[in-house]
Amino acid sequence: MEWLLRGRGWSALVQEVAWAAVSATGEPPGSLAWVVPLVDERLGAGVREVRGQVEAAIEAARVEHVRRWPNDAGADTAAELAGRHAAEQALGRLYYATARWAAALVLERRAAERRRLSLVRRLLQREDADRAVVVEFPEFVIDRAADTETVGWPGRAAA
Repeated sequence: MEWLLRGRGWSALVQEVAWAAVSATGEPPGSLAWVVPLVDERLGAGVREVRGQVEAAIEAARVEHVRRWPNDAGADTAAELAGRHAAEQALGRLYYATARWAAALVLERRAAERRRLSLVRRLLQREDADRAVVVEFPEFVIDRAADTETVGWPGRAAA
C-alpha cells in the first residue's frame, strides 16, 4: 500500500481515484460529493481482496523457492519480493478498475438524468395537449353570442 499511497493518506487516494473518474467524464467537480463515498467503499473492498491475493503469492513464491533450492536461506526474501510485485500489480489493477467503474457510474447517472428530464418534458407536453383550454370572454361578447335575435325579418317566409 505504501507504493500506491505515495506518502499520503487513504482519503487522499480515494479523492484521487474519484477525481480521475469525474474529470474523465467531463462532469463538474460537484459530482465528487456523491462519487467519493462510493469509491471509498469499492477501494476498501478491493484492498481486502488484494491482501488475500498477496498472501497467496507470498506463500506460493516461498514454496516454489524451497522446491527449487531446498538448502537456500533466501526463500523468505524471494517470497517478500514476489509478494511486493503481486501487490503492486493487483493494486494497480484495482486503481484502474475502480476509476473506470466510477466513471461508468457518473456516465450512467448523467444518462439517467437526461432520460428523466426528457420524460418530464414529454409528460408536461402531453399534459398541455390534454388540458382543456379555458378562455374567459368579455361579457358583451357572451351576451351577443347568446342573443337569439335573428337579423332581417324573422316572421317572413323565405322568398
